[in-house]
Amino acid sequence: MFNLKRNRFLACILSVMMVLFACPLNMVSAKDLSDKVTPINILSKDLITGKESSDFYYEGIEKDDKAFGYSSCYVPENVAPKVDSKSIIGSDDRFRVKNTTTFPYSAICYVEMTWPDGARSIGSAWMYGPDVAVTAGHCLYSNRNGGWAKKIVVYPGRNGLKSPFGSAIGTTIYTPKNFTENRDTNFDWGLIKLDKSIGNTTGYFGAYWQAKSLKDMNVDITGYPGEKRRQMWKMNGHIEESFPNKIRYVIDTTGGQSGCPVYLKNGGYKAIAIHTNGGYTCNKATRITKGIFDFIGQFR
Repeated sequence: MFNLKRNRFLACILSVMMVLFACPLNMVSAKDLSDKVTPINILSKDLITGKESSDFYYEGIEKDDKAFGYSSCYVPENVAPKVDSKSIIGSDDRFRVKNTTTFPYSAICYVEMTWPDGARSIGSAWMYGPDVAVTAGHCLYSNRNGGWAKKIVVYPGRNGLKSPFGSAIGTTIYTPKNFTENRDTNFDWGLIKLDKSIGNTTGYFGAYWQAKSLKDMNVDITGYPGEKRRQMWKMNGHIEESFPNKIRYVIDTTGGQSGCPVYLKNGGYKAIAIHTNGGYTCNKATRITKGIFDFIGQFR
């Protein structure tokens, strides 16, 4: 005997199951996706051919403040860390790194830039892979000096007139369009592809990002102040303020340190930000977000 009421019920159950199997439960519409991630246009310049191109990376809105990610540093045996040799200077609490051949100092770079208008300037950077270094965007692109740098030379572990690891030439440079065209300092960061795998000798930093605030984290900032004539100087302190794209601190820095790493010493030398500029009341850095972390990770 055919039970109409019972079979109508079974038919409803089968229909629901077919819909569930046909459509994933975690569907995200195009609108929902655009609310969660923002595509950021990143420009690149091939310094050998002069060709310009563009790509994208994606900045996500992390609603889970426990979200984080990291990559490990690489330390060759010949540059294993040793105890710092301190030389306190005045009241600014910075000290000179006298032995730049040990990690992480071997992976911090003195950078020379030559611009289209013929001007030359210096900055800092840090190795993030065998043939890639991370720096500030304004070390790669300057509206005042005619746009993209024409030539970039990177000296890991530079120590005055000595370059214990030699040098590498930048072949391709990258920085966000938001910085080059809109001068948005929230995107003041860049990446340098090098002509040799010098990082296999110097070692290279890891990186760390987290969704929650970075306030009160204890960090080191090490780079090349312009007035110190190619000498490496460092200081330690705490992050005073944390924003989605920036952090602020009262750790002493001067011109030339732009591009140097703001890093965690404990836990394996991981950079959390890129120093960019100073001010009367605080100094600032571009925070490594998940989007930046994912983009630079492609080059390791």
